[in-house]
Amino acid sequence: METIILFSPLVGAVLCGMGWRVTGPVAAQILATVLVALACALSWLLHLSFDGDMRQADILRFVESGVISTDWTMRVDRLTTLMLVLVTSLSTLAHLYAFGGTEEDGAFKEPVNHRPRLAGCLSFATFAMVVLVSADNMVQLIAGLEAVSLSAMLLVAFVFRKPAANSAAITTFVIARIGGVALILASAAVFAATESLMFDVIFEAAPGLLEARLGFLGAEWSAAALIGLALVVAAMAAAAQIFLHTWLPEAMEAPSLAAGLVHCGLMGLAALFLICRFSPFMAFAPEAQAALLIIGGVTAVFAASIAIAQSDLKKALAYAGAAQFGIVFVGLGAGAYTAALHFGIGHAVTILTFFFAAAAVLRAMGDDRNLLHYGGLRLRLPLTFWVSFIAAAGLIGLGVPMTAFGLAGASGKANLAAASLGLGTASGTWAFCLVVLASFCTGILAVRLVVLTFLGAAREKPKHAAAQEAPRVMLVPMLIAAAGVVLVGVLGYGSFLGDGGQVAAYFGLDPAAAADEEAAGWIPGSGPLFVAAGALPGDGPAWAAWAPLIAGLAGAVLSYTLYGIAPDTPKRLAQSQNALYLFFRNRWYFDSIYRAIFVAPAQGAGRVLWLRGDRQAIDGALNGVATGLVPFFTRTTGRWQSGYIVTYAFTMILGLVAIVAWILLR
Repeated sequence: METIILFSPLVGAVLCGMGWRVTGPVAAQILATVLVALACALSWLLHLSFDGDMRQADILRFVESGVISTDWTMRVDRLTTLMLVLVTSLSTLAHLYAFGGTEEDGAFKEPVNHRPRLAGCLSFATFAMVVLVSADNMVQLIAGLEAVSLSAMLLVAFVFRKPAANSAAITTFVIARIGGVALILASAAVFAATESLMFDVIFEAAPGLLEARLGFLGAEWSAAALIGLALVVAAMAAAAQIFLHTWLPEAMEAPSLAAGLVHCGLMGLAALFLICRFSPFMAFAPEAQAALLIIGGVTAVFAASIAIAQSDLKKALAYAGAAQFGIVFVGLGAGAYTAALHFGIGHAVTILTFFFAAAAVLRAMGDDRNLLHYGGLRLRLPLTFWVSFIAAAGLIGLGVPMTAFGLAGASGKANLAAASLGLGTASGTWAFCLVVLASFCTGILAVRLVVLTFLGAAREKPKHAAAQEAPRVMLVPMLIAAAGVVLVGVLGYGSFLGDGGQVAAYFGLDPAAAADEEAAGWIPGSGPLFVAAGALPGDGPAWAAWAPLIAGLAGAVLSYTLYGIAPDTPKRLAQSQNALYLFFRNRWYFDSIYRAIFVAPAQGAGRVLWLRGDRQAIDGALNGVATGLVPFFTRTTGRWQSGYIVTYAFTMILGLVAIVAWILLR
């Protein structure tokens, strides 16, 4: 079963991406979708039948070099089965949605024939994520993350006729390389500290790494801290956290469903999985935990504030998603892994649903991405409106904290916020405050997206008059995703956020140990997560769990007042607070700063190397030899070719005399 789950998306990618000319474009797309749906069905079967005992499924010999010996083995535990279900389910919905086309169809001369390539890229992305989440050693983990980065680049560059898409793909891949290098550094540190790359060995050695010392950059580091911080950098690059976020808005050059899958189904979930898988290390690396808390909290406010000022629909959604993943990082930093998983899974479903709705809106509006050109689409796109409304409510986290009554991730956000404050540390307190502020901003941006798109008067009447609901092949996956927003929070509450014994039993931990303050934690071989007693669901002040919801609702009310009741007010505020508005709209000027620090010097150095090095030195030398030295020798030797036999005989005699003289002198 595990082998079929692993390879069926790859087979679909190969047959669809390369063999569609034989099978036909529609048949190839159907084949890829069926194979991914097969992987999805088997993933659900594996998850529902999982008995809690970790097992390994051998695939083949992977790497054997010196003391390094690793197999390609699928590690099957609760975290793996959970991620397999999520990845394959989202991918299946994306495959089905792709039958309706994309808003970029007009960029291709043959609108039908590019769709098999899209399905092939989606299938390869699914395969890459399966490789990552089923890794049993560091080498396979690196290979999986590299494959995920490659698939993200292919999806971003899907509309290859657009220079902006190609540039965005390069940016995505370059920043992903930063994460890849960080993961390689973490692997090297793990091997130096434990002399192994196998998860079973290195997780068992995790408690002793707090005392182990490693040299790096001329200083001595705690092995746990060095590994943890390297993993944080890798996760930052994948989840588009602050300082490594610039690839995300550019990645919106991909078609909407591909952009949503790249952000939530690939890179974001890869970051979530990476930190959860290495929770035994994080538990002994307080520096890494503090970094997760601060970086996640700052990113949540940073990205949400930018999203409020964006007029581009897809970029506003992208920054909204980055803000929610910042909140996920806070939960991971607080050690509330089950709450972070609950919220992260709910967020992935929510934001992909929003991207599905965005694709329907863009299709109706002729690929016009400017929010200010919409308005009044509720009557033209009624189903898309209700799906967007549900997604916006899910983004706010509508529900009753600490209960099963709530949309996707609502209770997860409440629990992780309370857990961060319950840490009693300065970083935890700051992270909690930032989560509350980010929730307020999220309420503003979620309602703003819905109001500007669907309510009020039509602002582009010709496009509005031609707008119509998406075809059924797009509506069905969109409605299924919207149902997921409603059900994920309810169905997953007990397993992720129930009492400590229930959560520990679900993840394969010893319930007695997880409930015991002294014995709580990760037990080698017993489960995938380090569940500390201080981070079990329900810990922390009860009022802290309500704070994000109250802040989100306050932001939603304010947003509806500004954009729905008094729509001229935002424009007046932007004019009166122009500096602050431009600060948010220009993304805190990160792009300008990076352009001045990195891009401009690199372009200058490249220009110098091209003009001075390539054209003058290399080309000049070669051209000089070709136009000067070679003709000189050609003319000189040409004079010897006189055509007279006596000249040739004299030359031969001179040569013979020279040879004899040389021999005699020797």
